[in-house]
Amino acid sequence: MFKSSSKIGLLIAITALLITSCAAPQVTLPTPDLNLVRTEAVVTALAQMTKEAALIPIATQTQMVSTPETLTTSTPYVITATPSLYSGGGVTGGGTGSGGSSGITIPTWTPDVYQAQYITQNYLDGYACPTGQWLDFKVTFQNVGVVTWDHTSYYYKLLYNIPDVKLTKSDQYPLSVDVPYGSKVTLIIDIECPTYPSPSAWTTQWGLVNNNGEVFARFFFRFYTVLHVKPTPTKTRTPTPG
Repeated sequence: MFKSSSKIGLLIAITALLITSCAAPQVTLPTPDLNLVRTEAVVTALAQMTKEAALIPIATQTQMVSTPETLTTSTPYVITATPSLYSGGGVTGGGTGSGGSSGITIPTWTPDVYQAQYITQNYLDGYACPTGQWLDFKVTFQNVGVVTWDHTSYYYKLLYNIPDVKLTKSDQYPLSVDVPYGSKVTLIIDIECPTYPSPSAWTTQWGLVNNNGEVFARFFFRFYTVLHVKPTPTKTRTPTPG
C-alpha cells in the first residue's frame, strides 16, 4: 500500500514538473523611456515636414532693377565781352575784365573794368612834319569801362620811341579831369619833330595807365620829317623922291 502511494506521488510530481516546463515563459518588458519617445517623435515630425516642404515649389522673387534716367545736358551758351577798340590808325587797347559763363544754360556777362574806346586824333599817321616843328598831338578816348578814371591816379606815359630818340618834352602826363563811364577825354602830347629829315617813319607809342599801374589802352603816332626851308625875306625898295 505504501509503495503504491509513493509511486502515485512520484507520478504526480513528474507530471507537475512537465506541465511547468511546457508552460510559456514569462517575459518581463522594460519600462519605456518617455524622453526618448518624445525625441523620436520630434525627429519624425521634422523629417516629415522637410519632405513635404521639398515637394512645394518655392516662388521665385524677381528683383526690380530701376533703369537710371538719362540726364540731358545742354551745351552752355557763352557770351564773351569783346572790346570794341580802334585797331588801326595808331590805337590798340585791352581790358582787365572777363566775360562769359561756364557750365550753366543761362548766359551771364561781366563788363570790362578798365576799358577805353578810341574816338579820334588830330594828326593822322603818315603826317609829314617840317623839321624842327612842335606839334600838339591830340587823341580822344571814351571811358567804356565800369570805373571812373580819377585824374589824381590815372595818367598816360611814353612806352617807346622808334628810333630811340627823345621826341617830347615829358614822358608822362596826368589826366586833366575825372572821366566817368561814357565820358570822353582828350590827351595832349607835345612832340618836337627832329631837326633833320628822315626817309623812314618816326613812331612814338603811349599807354593809358589805371590806378593799379596797369596799361589798359595803348596808342601810337607815326610821322615823317621833311626839310623845312625858311623863306628868304625880300627887300622892298623905297622909292627915291625926284
